[in-house]
Amino acid sequence: MTVKWFEEKIEKDRPKQVFWVFFGGEPLLDIPAVDFMTSSLKKYCDEKRVIFQFSIITNGTNLSEERVKFWNEQGLVSIQVTLDGYEEIHNQRRPFIGGGKSFSKIFNNILGIVDKTDVILRLNIDAHNLKETPKFLDFLKEHKLEDKLTIFYGLLLEADKPLPHQKKYRIVGEEGAQGILSLRQSAIERGFKVSEILEGGPCIAKSECSVMIDPRGKIYKCTGHVGLEEFALGGLGDWQSLSRCRTDLGEEEFAVGEVGSSSKEYEQKYAQYVGMQLDEECLNCVFAPICLGGCPYKSYTKFGDPKKKVCEKSYYQTLAKDVLKQMFTEEEIKEKMRK
Repeated sequence: MTVKWFEEKIEKDRPKQVFWVFFGGEPLLDIPAVDFMTSSLKKYCDEKRVIFQFSIITNGTNLSEERVKFWNEQGLVSIQVTLDGYEEIHNQRRPFIGGGKSFSKIFNNILGIVDKTDVILRLNIDAHNLKETPKFLDFLKEHKLEDKLTIFYGLLLEADKPLPHQKKYRIVGEEGAQGILSLRQSAIERGFKVSEILEGGPCIAKSECSVMIDPRGKIYKCTGHVGLEEFALGGLGDWQSLSRCRTDLGEEEFAVGEVGSSSKEYEQKYAQYVGMQLDEECLNCVFAPICLGGCPYKSYTKFGDPKKKVCEKSYYQTLAKDVLKQMFTEEEIKEKMRK
């Protein structure tokens, strides 16, 4: 049903490109489904002269060279795998469901595919593993991975909903920004590519034509809401009654419409929702193009109200100047400012 729904949507919207991200949970628990959906949509998009590409976010335990070769033919552009640091730390945090150690299997799988596709290695950072991460980068360099991986640092921010052990070691605000800056520099010095941390723009929830579909066919607008049915916009079978892809934040006054609602009612609520995006403070903030008024899910998690923004200006202020210094020389920065 997912493939059929997208085929109908492509026929209606006539996009130039379709980009999928498989994430979870763990999407590779059902590899045949991934194979079927990607090959089917690739074939359909080719017939319609639409570019189809996809990426996979996975824990890495079910990766194989054979599958990556097949996915490359269907439009795979990257695979993101998460490690939480050295083997001992990772195995403590990410054991198999039966308690077994997972690091060796995941790392060997990475070595098997790193020459076949772009691999993004996500390293989750907190106060417990922050100081040890440069040593882990050395471990990766010993395996000659510095020119084969892109490092992405994941930081659990204050407004997220942490598990008990995560809350204990969480680093936030300026402390978190300084930690990320230090580790970014450590990776650059060792020759690794690093995901940019000041890239921004509309998040999926605020992007008009982005949606998420769970295994049951429920449609959501925010990754943080997937699985929470009060945030579902509807199901694949009844989505056609809505004319745009906007988010339902779970608050009645901000819902952009219900499945089956009239076009007029939907447009009115849509306009109300769009109107609350940026207040005056945000409109005058230099970081508005990056955060667009903050994350509605973080607001809901922290305050129980998506209208109360979580402002991360201090975090971006700490990052901005030093990130620019890492990217450009002072003369290059001055030259860009003169233009």
